[in-house]
Amino acid sequence: MNSSFFYPARVLVESGAFRKFVKECNFKFSRLFVITGHKSMKNAGILDEIQDLTKKENIDSFIFSGVNTNPTDLEVDQTCKICHEFGADCILGIGGTSSMDVAKIVAMQATNGGNSWDYINVKNRKAKPITKDSLPLITIPTTSGGASESTPYAVITNFNTRMKKGMKSEKIYPKLVIIDSELLKLMPQKLVAISGFDALAQALESLTSKNSNLISDYFALQSLDIIISNFEKSWENSENTKARENMALGSFLSGFAIGITDTNLAHAMSHPISAHYGIQHGLAVLLCTFQAIQFNKSVAPNKYREVASLFKQEKKHENSVQFLIKKLYDWTKKFEINLDFDSYKISKLALEKFVSDALEIGGINTNPRSINEDQLTELYEKAWNGKID
Repeated sequence: MNSSFFYPARVLVESGAFRKFVKECNFKFSRLFVITGHKSMKNAGILDEIQDLTKKENIDSFIFSGVNTNPTDLEVDQTCKICHEFGADCILGIGGTSSMDVAKIVAMQATNGGNSWDYINVKNRKAKPITKDSLPLITIPTTSGGASESTPYAVITNFNTRMKKGMKSEKIYPKLVIIDSELLKLMPQKLVAISGFDALAQALESLTSKNSNLISDYFALQSLDIIISNFEKSWENSENTKARENMALGSFLSGFAIGITDTNLAHAMSHPISAHYGIQHGLAVLLCTFQAIQFNKSVAPNKYREVASLFKQEKKHENSVQFLIKKLYDWTKKFEINLDFDSYKISKLALEKFVSDALEIGGINTNPRSINEDQLTELYEKAWNGKID
């Protein structure tokens, strides 16, 4: 049994803690490069506060607020160029998973050189090894999904081929992580739902992975227990800071789990969808999760039974898998999320490309049940129709 586990970051969980990021670092820096998305942190005045804080500490800062959903290698390389020109000696990634993934890659590229896609495994070429430590990295997640702050992964999309894949290295972990409920309160309901489903899927896929072990199962089940207990409360009331903080912790633990096992089928199926159609990652994962559960239920019935029992409502005589699917489906209805691909203008003609791309994603190989091209095509067709059975 593989039971290896490594995590090097210091973690601070506290409301308003983002204002302490300079004092909480156990390393010195003088030129801070901040990476974030386009609007939310700027509109909330958070970026102004960060600049004021660094100015008081005699630290020069540069705010790059240009990260898009599903960032491409070209965007990451351009961000890295700007960072190099600024002469940063520390990176801060604040925002959703995309912002933190870009921050992780930029911090790595700053010391290892090359282009971002060099570090991704593709057909007929192995990834360039990451040999040097990254620039010191601080991550402050403002969503409760993706868990980039607690994983050794960073995912990007190739601009030319639209292939979406991730890199993995212990050297891209952050040094400081801040989970701040004051920032989590800013999430709109739609983002709470989408990011929450992403975190749930990560934990669920880790639990059922063929690479799962005692340690990963512990993190995955703890994550699922927290998410199941807090998801609706977090969505219903942005002022419920405890529920929002708990969801962030559930997401954080899901990152520990997949750091050991990787994700599997639903994530592999989702990457081509978000890469080719710009669909948010968590939503794309959700669109594939029901069919992934149906496909894997014959080989992981006991694992799904454990998850179903976390709802505290399962009756002993009920079919655990169907009970779990029904509970997840009920959430999609409550959160007003459509499951059919046509709602997102995804052409059925794209399914063939989705299949070929998904078969290149590493998560296909960690799925507990082997899958071939025909089976994957069938799953995509059912998912395209919004089927959950």
